[in-house]
Amino acid sequence: MKTGIIRLFLTCILLILIGITVGIVVIQSRYITPVAQWTIQKIGLPEFHAQKISYQYPFHLKFEHVRLSQHQAPIQTVDVWVNPYQSTLNQLVFDSVLIDGLTLDNDQASFPQPLEHLKINQLAMRNLSVATADNLMIHGLNVQIQHPTWNATNPYLPDGDIQLYASQVSWQGETLTDLLITGNHQSQHSQIDSLTAKWRGASLSLQGKADGQRWSIENLTTDKLSLSLSQFQQLSYKFSSLIETHIAQIDRLDLLNSQFNMPRIQLNNFDLSLTDFHPAGTESLWKQNHAELSLDAESLVLDKMMWVEPSINLILTPGQFDVDDFSATLMDGQVHASGSITPETATIRDLQLQSIKMFIESGSEPDITWLASLIPAFKQVNVEQLKIRNSQIIQLARQPYWQLSGINTDIDHAQLLNAQRWGLWQGSARISVNNLSYGQFVVSQGLVEMHSQAQNWILDRLFLPFAKGYLAAKGQWQYGSKGAPWQFSVDADSLPLNLFKHLPLGIQGLADLSGSAQGLSGDAVIINHTLSGLLNLDIRNGRLQLPDTHDPKDFMVDAMQINADRGTITVPEIHLNADDLNATLSGRWDLTQSESGSLTLSVSSGETRHHYNLLAPKAEPLTPQPEAGLTQETSNSSTN
Repeated sequence: MKTGIIRLFLTCILLILIGITVGIVVIQSRYITPVAQWTIQKIGLPEFHAQKISYQYPFHLKFEHVRLSQHQAPIQTVDVWVNPYQSTLNQLVFDSVLIDGLTLDNDQASFPQPLEHLKINQLAMRNLSVATADNLMIHGLNVQIQHPTWNATNPYLPDGDIQLYASQVSWQGETLTDLLITGNHQSQHSQIDSLTAKWRGASLSLQGKADGQRWSIENLTTDKLSLSLSQFQQLSYKFSSLIETHIAQIDRLDLLNSQFNMPRIQLNNFDLSLTDFHPAGTESLWKQNHAELSLDAESLVLDKMMWVEPSINLILTPGQFDVDDFSATLMDGQVHASGSITPETATIRDLQLQSIKMFIESGSEPDITWLASLIPAFKQVNVEQLKIRNSQIIQLARQPYWQLSGINTDIDHAQLLNAQRWGLWQGSARISVNNLSYGQFVVSQGLVEMHSQAQNWILDRLFLPFAKGYLAAKGQWQYGSKGAPWQFSVDADSLPLNLFKHLPLGIQGLADLSGSAQGLSGDAVIINHTLSGLLNLDIRNGRLQLPDTHDPKDFMVDAMQINADRGTITVPEIHLNADDLNATLSGRWDLTQSESGSLTLSVSSGETRHHYNLLAPKAEPLTPQPEAGLTQETSNSSTN
């Protein structure tokens, strides 16, 4: 009995050794490929095929030119490291699986799924190429996933801690290069710990997490991004709906050392930061709870106007942008502003311009009318405080040259735009200049003061002192009353006549005048029918240059009166006092009629009298009349 048991035990040991010997011989021989392939087909992959299978001690198997099924693309190599210590009869455990060289096309754009009784501790794939039905192209893809688990709802990528690198990713005409992602991929709650890539020559980094199909971007940073307006519009067209659908919130967005170009506008080397932003469609800017935007740039060029080092901080709340602070260097001066903007109203809390120097030269005239198409059609613009200090404007583009220097302005509690009409509709304004020059005409310490209250605009004071006299005016417009009555008064002493460049004859001299006018407003017809007033005018030291004469004539005018009565303006005939000139001045024109009027200068020369219409664009005499007849001719030229 005892001898039989010993023989049976020895027989079993011999069989085990023979099996091990046969197994070693098989896996080390050319028979390993058909044996292993037959075994794999029997345990669950009936279409499995490999051209070559090799074994490396102790637990490494290598499969070359593998095809899992007839419908899937071949894999160049698959390396498997078996873990015998974790494997059981019900589950085979692989420490690591490395898939190298696989192309997934439109019909196969998902990774192979393992058998249910197979567990993989680490899955690595390299040299993959992917092409999906929606034109996503991935080249040079390397993926490493710890403890991968497959989800039927997402066949593209198993769940697990992931590290992914792709040399190139292309979609919708955009390309990312050197894409590197580390994070955790789950069917509902994925997280990106780090994403870096190159895009349009800029570096890109991102962190975020997903809740279902919606992502929260914790941080998105780009460096050295350059875009044009057309490129920005193309990106918005391609990705705006995708962003609205899949991006719930952007905690922080940073654009560093970036460039933005559009027709007439260049934003150079700027840094932009946006926090707590919620994409919500085309009106998302007006629907933010409390987003903050800050921008600093090296320069901003608007047409030919350069803003140096502009800086702005914005707070976006429902239906309002709050400009917390804006500053820039403009034309050698400083600009500071704060305020708020709604879709219909702009409110300037504080605007200060210090030492601005504006030069207008030929070929460099600023043209900012095109900005109107970019600025919202506000119904109201309010100003709580506006200050301009020690600023200057010099116009050298065309003659007569002019300049304003030492400009100081204060506008307080004002409404400058009402119902899309500009004016001082509420508040007060004070404008003063140290010097004003217009050609040879120079004003020192000029001043304008006005205010508007209860729908009543009042010109409190206009005072322009010059070398030998002054010009003063006052006025009022009751635009809130019926008919909107207005009145205006003016006084001047020694006002140079050469200021009136539109006169067809060369006239020089000094004018003393005083007068007032009044009427109703509303439109041009009402003004023309209600204009009334009286202007008293004296001219001294006058010199008149007539056509076809070489020497100017000296003259004087005493107590000339210009009357206006309900749109009819008359100048009674008055003689010009001169030693060697026989001339009279008279005129009449009716603003209520379309017929032309005239202001006629009649000059007698010998037996002939010439008539000149001073309202005509040219100083051509009318048909001369014999002195005996002294017939007065009227001009057919249109009133200027």
